[in-house]
Amino acid sequence: MCELCTAFIVLAEYEELMTREYYWALSRSIKTLGLSRLGATAWLDQKLFCWPGDILNADGTSFVLYEDIIEDAYFWEESFSWNSAVKRIAKTGPKRGPQKRLLLRFKLWDAAFKIDADPIVLPLQ
Repeated sequence: MCELCTAFIVLAEYEELMTREYYWALSRSIKTLGLSRLGATAWLDQKLFCWPGDILNADGTSFVLYEDIIEDAYFWEESFSWNSAVKRIAKTGPKRGPQKRLLLRFKLWDAAFKIDADPIVLPLQ
């Protein structure tokens, strides 16, 4: 495969990822998967690490996947309880915007849904 033919996805910009609207849309997408909290993490891992293409940050720089990136994004909380908590937000929406510490997690989920050809789409304003 030629270098020009390499598949890639581009992550959403920080300003989009850190909105309440994105958080709510992400929660609905995760809930739609219909997976357990550990199943959702396994799905995320499979999408990210089986993707043969490149992942780029919004500015065009490479987004580097490394062995423990999911664990780092979840702050080594092995039960991945956030996956269950975020699904509860799907019905009513978040009460406030996401904390900045969730940025890496949001980037991973953004990449995974784009890899799955089901990107998070915000409503037009």
